Amino acid sequence: MYRAGGEADYDLENVNAADLEGVLWYLHNEVVASAPRKYGIDRIRRYQVTIKNTQEFWNVHKKQFGPFLAFDAARCTTVDGMGASTCESVFQKYGFIVGCQPVQSAGAADQAPLGYLHDSPSNTGCAPGTQDCYAPLWYSLPGPCPEFGIPQDAIDANDADQDVAQYKSAECKWRMPGGRCEKANGAPDCTYSVWPAGEIMLDDLSGIDDYQDWWNVSYYRCIDEGGTDCAQNKEYDVLLDAGVGTSFWDNRGDRDACKAAAKLGAAATEAARQRATEQKVASAPAAPAAGDGAAGQFAEWSMPARYGGSVDQEARRPAGTDPAATEVQSLALHTRRSPVAAGVAAIGLEQCLPHLEPLALQQGSLDGDLRV
Repeated sequence: MYRAGGEADYDLENVNAADLEGVLWYLHNEVVASAPRKYGIDRIRRYQVTIKNTQEFWNVHKKQFGPFLAFDAARCTTVDGMGASTCESVFQKYGFIVGCQPVQSAGAADQAPLGYLHDSPSNTGCAPGTQDCYAPLWYSLPGPCPEFGIPQDAIDANDADQDVAQYKSAECKWRMPGGRCEKANGAPDCTYSVWPAGEIMLDDLSGIDDYQDWWNVSYYRCIDEGGTDCAQNKEYDVLLDAGVGTSFWDNRGDRDACKAAAKLGAAATEAARQRATEQKVASAPAAPAAGDGAAGQFAEWSMPARYGGSVDQEARRPAGTDPAATEVQSLALHTRRSPVAAGVAAIGLEQCLPHLEPLALQQGSLDGDLRV
């Protein structure tokens, strides 16, 4: 999976992520067409994600992925036709399942035609033979206390360091722990695990040395120096369907151009990952001899705590909280059934077929996991 981000490195939970085509589509439509870039986004991060959604969901729908749920500033914001949240009903009925949906070609009026398409079918929720069958994919990854986050009117698109956790209480995070864990096993609170797998700077893709100077300072410097053909650089201008000062994002709806961009992005991200791996290996201490009890010094090589740690319920319980009272709340995840959940479950259940590695998947069960 891929996610566009900035200098602040948020955990991959209570967010929407995408395949490479999906994240490039997002950047092209929402980020690089403005200067400065929206949300301070300056890079693409790549993750290896192992998914194993709950047996309860499989039993009812016979699908690997749940309905896609939108997250804004770490809060699940999907609502039904009556304006009521669908997030809680999905989580209570099936656990904190990973959702998926393809990008629709018939989107908003100002949305460009789909240029980022897969070479092979990505989903089955489409009319056979149409480009929608090859569309980019988006995923939803529920984390702790998914229904609380920064209020919509308090989100600042130009602030890359917003505290998305400030509205999530310890009690809420204990009661609604989310689905990320060290090793996905299909439990309601253990549906996906994550490992960082490289990143690439947008400046490197566009050939920009200093972004602030490139999009802003250089224009006024040109004027001060008496230039007559000064132009303010921009990665992508919607009216021109091209960049000013760079050509990487040109031709947003052109299949060949977008395919070339995706290949370059994939190669650059992998190269960055390999460089980081080589640097770690070069600086790693020598392996301990068998039986010398020195394994503790290699703690930094284990999965980072923020990407793992399947913690038992008692350890999650906030200090000062009555275990008898909170136990009843936690059991609701496994036993409650929302009256609207049956209708909600039918929303967005296209069978996504991303680049997956099914492991021991047996007909009629979910005895295996998926690696994205």
